Amino acid sequence: MLSAIRLKRLAGRALYLCALISVAAPLHAHEGHDHAAPERTAAAITSPRASAHSELFELVAIPDETHLIIYLDRWQDNAPVTGATLELESGNWQVEATELSAGTYRVEAPFVTSPGQYELMFTISTQDDLDLLATTLDISAPPATTVPEHPMPMLALMVAGTVIILLLLYLLLRRLYPSARK
Repeated sequence: MLSAIRLKRLAGRALYLCALISVAAPLHAHEGHDHAAPERTAAAITSPRASAHSELFELVAIPDETHLIIYLDRWQDNAPVTGATLELESGNWQVEATELSAGTYRVEAPFVTSPGQYELMFTISTQDDLDLLATTLDISAPPATTVPEHPMPMLALMVAGTVIILLLLYLLLRRLYPSARK
């Protein structure tokens, strides 16, 4: 029979072994994973946009709720075009843009809330120039949102496993040595 002191030492060693196992598991790196700081990558442009240019002008149209925000500049020097008359046509729909700031215009475009491909024709007129720019705005359907299943974190699994092992060890030792309950 083991004495109570030896039994406590055995339980202490078992606890120490469980602690070592639970601490060592997250430190293990397997192939393909170096656990270094992630590299920074360039952000991708994911919002829908349409762009077009000619020898005179360059524009980018970006949907914003029920509007299209249009950035207009000169092709040669990238200078914003101010005071231009900017008309937009798409199918049977036609509207004139209002200037928000230097080179930035806005049109009411309720169609941008619906997925689809929209052919856009811009008529740009300034005091000196007149130009037509055609482009396509592709608004894809938003991805279906699903609730991702998150696995239980590794640390919580290790703690739960350690507690279960210690509980089983305690019950086993209690059953084997009933006289050591003092």
